[in-house]
Amino acid sequence: MAVPSPATARFERTEFERLPPESPLAMPTQSLFGRHTRPASGDGQMALRRLVFFSATTALILFAAPTPILRFAQDGWTTFEIAAAAIFAPLFIGIALWFCSALAGFIWLNGPWGANGAPTAAPLRRPRTRTAILAPVHCEAPDAVFARLAAVERSLAERGVADLFDIFVLSDTDVPGIITAEEAAFRAFERHATASVYYRRRANKQGRKAGNVGEWVRRFGGAYENMVVLDADSVMTAEALVALANRMEDEPDLGIVQTTPRIVGARTLFARYLQFGVSLYGPVASAGLAWWSGGEGGYWGHNAILRVRAFASCAGLPSLRGKAPFSGDILSHDAIEAALMRRAGWRVIIAPEIQGSYEEAPPTLVEFAKRDRRWCRGNIQHLPILFAPGLHWVSRMHIIVGIMAYASSPLWLLFLLFGAAIGIEAGPPVRDLLEKPDPDALATVVSIAMITTTLLFGPKLLGAAHILVRPELRRSYGGAARVIGGTGLEMLISALLAPVLMMAHTRTLVDVLRGKDSGWTVQTREANGLSFSEANQWAGWQTMAAAVFIVALFAHWWVPAAGWPILLSLLLAPTLASITAQADLGAIARQLGFLATPEELTPSETLRRAGVAVEAPAFDVAVVDALPAPAPPQSGA
Repeated sequence: MAVPSPATARFERTEFERLPPESPLAMPTQSLFGRHTRPASGDGQMALRRLVFFSATTALILFAAPTPILRFAQDGWTTFEIAAAAIFAPLFIGIALWFCSALAGFIWLNGPWGANGAPTAAPLRRPRTRTAILAPVHCEAPDAVFARLAAVERSLAERGVADLFDIFVLSDTDVPGIITAEEAAFRAFERHATASVYYRRRANKQGRKAGNVGEWVRRFGGAYENMVVLDADSVMTAEALVALANRMEDEPDLGIVQTTPRIVGARTLFARYLQFGVSLYGPVASAGLAWWSGGEGGYWGHNAILRVRAFASCAGLPSLRGKAPFSGDILSHDAIEAALMRRAGWRVIIAPEIQGSYEEAPPTLVEFAKRDRRWCRGNIQHLPILFAPGLHWVSRMHIIVGIMAYASSPLWLLFLLFGAAIGIEAGPPVRDLLEKPDPDALATVVSIAMITTTLLFGPKLLGAAHILVRPELRRSYGGAARVIGGTGLEMLISALLAPVLMMAHTRTLVDVLRGKDSGWTVQTREANGLSFSEANQWAGWQTMAAAVFIVALFAHWWVPAAGWPILLSLLLAPTLASITAQADLGAIARQLGFLATPEELTPSETLRRAGVAVEAPAFDVAVVDALPAPAPPQSGA
C-alpha cells in the first residue's frame, strides 16, 4: 500500500497523547524509477582519495589472487574449480575492500595530517535552530526506554540547551499491558523534564518505523529545522546533539550527519563480545568509510541528524510492486532514504569525530539472529532498487554492501561445498597429498589461508594497533595487556561463531527468498542465560550441516578433515549459543579485564542515568520523581 499523500492522509488519534500544535509539511512519495539527473560527485580531493583507495584495493587483489589461480590452472580447470573461483571472486573483493577501508582509517587517524590525522570536532556553541528528537518505539520495555530518554533530557538541561530540543516519543506499541506502562512512564518523564516532551501512539502502524517518522514529518515537521532519529536503545549526550546541530548550521548543503554509535550496557558474554569488537575496530572502520565516502556516506537509521525539509522533499518512500520478498514497504529504509537525499543533491556524511553516541547490542546469539532476519529481508529487498536511475555510484556501493552482508554467507557455504566436491573429484591424489604433503602445494594452501585470514582479521588488528600506539587510549582500556587479551578473546569467539552465523544467515536468506516474512517481532534486549534445549532447537541447520560433514567423513575422510574447525563450530553451535548467553561469564570476563571498554570502565553520568552502566539502577517512576532538579542553565552551549 502506498504511503498516503499529505492531502489525503488521516491521522487517527488514540486515547492518550501529548502533542504540540500541528505544523504540517508536505512529504510527497518519490518515484524510484522515474527520470532523474545524476548528482554531482565530490570535490577533487575526494576524487583523489577514491583513486588511492580503489587503486590500493585493486593492487591487493592482483597481488593475492594469482597464487590460487595459477595453482588451479596448472593442470587445467574442472567445472567445480571454475564454479569455486567464480564464487570466491566477489567474496575476496569484499574482504579486500573491508581491509583497505580499515587501513585508510588507521592511517587517517594516526597519520601526519592535522591532530593525529583524525577529523576533529569543532568547538561547541549554542545552536540557533530548533531540533526535534524522535524516539520511535514498538513494544519495548517502557522503564528502559524512558530511562534513556530521561538521561538525554537531563544532559540537555544541564548544558542549558533543553529549550532548543523537543523530545517526541512516537509509539507503535499495540500490546495493552505495555501501552499502560508506557503511558505511566511518560507521565513520570513529563513531570521531571525541563525540555518540551511529547507522546503519540499511532492507531495505524503503516510503514513501520519509516512510516512512523514520516507521519511525524507530515504533522509536525514544519516547526523544526532538524530532527535526530533514535532507536529504542539509543542514548546521546548533549554534547553530541549540539555538535550535530552546529554541523547542520555550518554546512547548509548537508542532508544527513551520521554518528558512529558505541555499544554499551552489555552483560552477557555474547553482548560483551559485540561491545568490545565495535569498540576495537569501529573507530578505524568508520574513519576509513568516512575518508573515502565523503558526501556520499551512509545512514544507519538512528543516532543521526537529518534536515527536515530536505528529508520531506525527497525521501518519501513508495511501496514496492512485484512479488515477495521484493514487494511491499521498504523495510531497511535508511540506506534508500540516504540514496534519495544524495540523488537530490544533499550531502550525506559520517562523522566519527562526534563522540557521545551510544546503542545496545542483542544479548544472545539467538536474539542477534532474530534481528538479522529483519535486516536480511530489508537488505535483499534493495536488489531491484540498486538499478534505480540517478543514484550516485557510491550510494549504489552502500546498497551492494548491505546486500552482501547476507548474501555472502550462502556464497561462503557454496564455496566450501565446491571445495569439497573438488576434493572428492580429485580422489586419491588429494588423500595422498594429506598423507604426504607436497611442499609446493602445502605452501600454496598456507599462503591462501594466511592472506584470507589477514584480510578478515586485519581490521581488528589495526583497531588494536590504533589503541596501543596512543597512550591515552591504552589507559582508557586498562592497559596494553587488557587490549591484547581482549583482542585475542574477541577474535577467538568470532572464529568460533563465524560458521554458526554463516548457516543462520543462509537459512534466513532461503526463507526470505521463499517469501517467508520475518514479521515485526518484539526485541528482547535483556537476557541472562539460554537453555540448551532452546539453543539446540534454534541451531537445527547447524546440526544438520555437521551431520552432512560427518557422513562425508565416512565416505571420503580427506574432505572434512581439512575443514575440521568448521565442523567443530557447527557441532558446538547449541553449546556456544547457550554459554555465550550467560551474564555470569560476561561478568567474569569483565573482572579479568577482558572485553572491557572505556564506556564501562569510566561511564559518563549520562550512561549512569540511562541505566546502561553495568552497576546502574533500572528506571522506574519512583526513581525519576526522586531525581534532583537540573542544574541552572549555562549561558552558552
